Amino acid sequence: MNDVKEFVICGIGRTGSTYLTELLHSHPDIICLPEILDRTFLNLRDKWEEKINNQLATNGEDIKLTESIEDNYFKIKEKMLKQGKVFGFKFLQQNEKYFDEELNVFNYSKHIIHNTSIKKIIILRNMLETYISNKTGSMTKKWAYEDTSKTKIEFDHKEYLDYCFFKQRYYSSLLYSIGETKQTPLIITYNNVVNKECYKQIFNFLNVDENNNLKSKTTKQNSEFLHERVKNYKWMKRILTDTKDKYFLQLLTDD
Repeated sequence: MNDVKEFVICGIGRTGSTYLTELLHSHPDIICLPEILDRTFLNLRDKWEEKINNQLATNGEDIKLTESIEDNYFKIKEKMLKQGKVFGFKFLQQNEKYFDEELNVFNYSKHIIHNTSIKKIIILRNMLETYISNKTGSMTKKWAYEDTSKTKIEFDHKEYLDYCFFKQRYYSSLLYSIGETKQTPLIITYNNVVNKECYKQIFNFLNVDENNNLKSKTTKQNSEFLHERVKNYKWMKRILTDTKDKYFLQLLTDD
């Protein structure tokens, strides 16, 4: 029997978390859902209620979702774990911001971050890639399932440095909070796209069999080459080379 019952994918937006979630969900031993504690999920609860009930063998005991995030979470969790599979979902930085604004909604720190029965997977994409992807998404309002390959951003060095500072501070805070529980998370790091080595680490971490037939509806949205995504690429290259930016140096093979 697998002793891992539940896991959560933590991190920031634009790191490939939707892609990873769908890939893991296609594994026969895993049920992995998106941000079930998010405001959007709550607003679309009728749609998700139907989808979850159709997907699972509920034996006539369908899940009835409400306006309570906490109530919905425990209902979904109970139903998923009864399936005898490993249950996971996403909980990203933007979700924490929502609960920080409405502290009485759900104690995510108690129920998730400090809950040692839930394994933590932290997804960390190259920060320059994440910055470019985030700015592209903000410009186009196109996110996980839409093509943005024709869009180029204007690189702003100060904006990029600020972005890295605040995102790195979030990761540091997250690791500190998890560390307080003496729990060791799995940190998945990569440059552009989640790769097979990442899958192997996750399968081992969750104690499930390796599977090479994982599928996702998301597609690769951008070119792998930085010069095809950044208008002022030559200027960006010069300043990031001069400052020995570690994230850019990791991506020099794209040049």
